[in-house]
Amino acid sequence: MFKISQHADAMCRSPAIRALPYALIIFLCAYYFRIGDGDTFHLVASGRLTTLHGWPIRTDPFAYTVTKPVWIDHEWLSAVIFYGVSQLGGDLSLFTLTCVLGYLTVVALLWAQQSLNQSEKRCNPLLFLSLFPCSFIWNSSIRPLTLSFFLFATLVALLEVYRRTGRRFLLFALPLVLWIWVNAHGSFIVGWAYLFMTCGCRVIRHKGRTELPLISAGLVSLMTPLATPYGWSFIPFILNSVTMSRPLIPEWSWTQLHLSNAIFYGIALITLLTLATEGRKRIPMEVSLFLVISLAAAIKSQRNIPYFLFTASVYLPASLDSLLATFGASCRSRAKTLSQVCCGLMWAVASVGAVTLLYATLTMGTFKLDYSRQPVETFAWLARHARGGNVLTHFNHGSYVLFHGYPRFRVSLDARYDEVYPNETVERVLQALQPYDHRFDSAFTEVLPDFVLACRDTTALTDESLFAPGWRKVFTGDKGRCSIFVQNVDLINGSAPNDLNSLPWKPHF
Repeated sequence: MFKISQHADAMCRSPAIRALPYALIIFLCAYYFRIGDGDTFHLVASGRLTTLHGWPIRTDPFAYTVTKPVWIDHEWLSAVIFYGVSQLGGDLSLFTLTCVLGYLTVVALLWAQQSLNQSEKRCNPLLFLSLFPCSFIWNSSIRPLTLSFFLFATLVALLEVYRRTGRRFLLFALPLVLWIWVNAHGSFIVGWAYLFMTCGCRVIRHKGRTELPLISAGLVSLMTPLATPYGWSFIPFILNSVTMSRPLIPEWSWTQLHLSNAIFYGIALITLLTLATEGRKRIPMEVSLFLVISLAAAIKSQRNIPYFLFTASVYLPASLDSLLATFGASCRSRAKTLSQVCCGLMWAVASVGAVTLLYATLTMGTFKLDYSRQPVETFAWLARHARGGNVLTHFNHGSYVLFHGYPRFRVSLDARYDEVYPNETVERVLQALQPYDHRFDSAFTEVLPDFVLACRDTTALTDESLFAPGWRKVFTGDKGRCSIFVQNVDLINGSAPNDLNSLPWKPHF
């Protein structure tokens, strides 16, 4: 009986078991929102092309406007994975992959934390609180970013377990993790930075002794960008991609100092206080450096928040006692109470997640993602009534149109604008969708389409009077939000060929 009790206790300390309540919270957030992200469409479409050709194609087939001479698809591996998963069950299988990656991300973080301080605690309040500012990772349908944060958590865990145990076989996994990351998403730059901060700081601390295996693994990882389908040309592309500004995408904007970001700024304050007191002695030098840099990056761009919060959730718990000792017994007592409240809330929210999971399992046949942000009804009408043509649309909807329309319809712009389109094309297409811009007439003439798909949330071009003479509004759908305009009504003939409209994956509308 005693051995059974020991075995059960060991299981409860396992990161895979401890991660379950956090996974239920991730599932609850993901299921509540279920946003059909537009990026998923071009990823699945390009993944299908790569699968059919056996290699990423080098020229873009989806756009009719001017594109770059070479299409460097830095997310090609993510696209192939997502396409393969989509064939198993469409929306539901992609949603399931999102939740599984969320669970594995938490498992990796708890593995790292357990290796760091051999914690017996069943709850990490900082990790619980961090899930909410980071929920955008899982609230929409699968994106390469979801895979990136899992790989980051895995990298942190591998390096921490190696640092604590010296198990050199773990280093063999580092180049593999970086290779997958390099071919899946451009944010591998963060993984590079973390790995080489670790190598550099440990060499300084140990004066190079015993660090040869880690340095060797780091050097092999450094070469992984050359192990892509694009070779040397991948390097300048990725450097340009990570430094370009994206003012039209909210998650690339500054993290504003207001109530909705209170958790992020609260943990940021705790981190800075810890690094300024004796608590920093329990945090490795490379982690302290990464926390400062990732905090600055997170303030500059909301998209980077998880890198900071995930790292803080692993390393701060071991240092909080030292920090609280600075403020006296009263502060320690209040902090303990707050921690207990957070743990209680975690289990309460996880319980709601468990009930939601049961309900979702029983109603699995009716599962669907939320595509209300996409021109579902409007483009479906165009696909039924036109044989094909060039469609002027905003990049927020271009991925949806190319997925459902290729090869009959080609788009002016889509969400791959950093990969496919030169800056001039992006500017001209956006100008062609803004009738009150003084460059509208020349831009519209330059990108002259067969059809205009205009939605009120992305363009003011929603009335015939704003067009040149001859353009007509032929359909309005999606609750009056989106419209189709055409100049040559002969293109709307009701004889669309059905054989070219088969899709690799049909979302459940």
